[in-house]
Amino acid sequence: MTGREVETSLRQAFFIPSQREGTSPGESETVTDSYVTKDASDIVEIFHPDRIPGLPYSLAEATVHAGKRTIPHVHTRSTEIYYFLSGRGTLALGKECHVVSPGVAALIPPETHHWVAAEETLRFLCVCCPPYDHAQTLLDEN
Repeated sequence: MTGREVETSLRQAFFIPSQREGTSPGESETVTDSYVTKDASDIVEIFHPDRIPGLPYSLAEATVHAGKRTIPHVHTRSTEIYYFLSGRGTLALGKECHVVSPGVAALIPPETHHWVAAEETLRFLCVCCPPYDHAQTLLDEN
């Protein structure tokens, strides 16, 4: 892709209709992907450069179900921003633990050990820059 093509793709507006439980594909056209990350959180990818060439970040909605916890991990290159939408739980950043609930935000620099535990099912937005990819996630299962 040339620089001009990247510039053009980033000047277009993108709209992604909702695809929630209870709707089936075909009821609303969507460009989102669902998957489980290496750290064991459920993800619905909203924006990613795989779909929008040249996009320098990714945006996803993450879910950690009640009573579950992500695997402690680091991202070697990405800075992450979490914005909590619903639920209650704990976010560990290094050796510090923080209570999270709707409206709480966190900035997580590269190489920061972190995990999320849910007392109540947590839903949060996750922005990664550069974009998320499994290869740069290193698990710390000790």
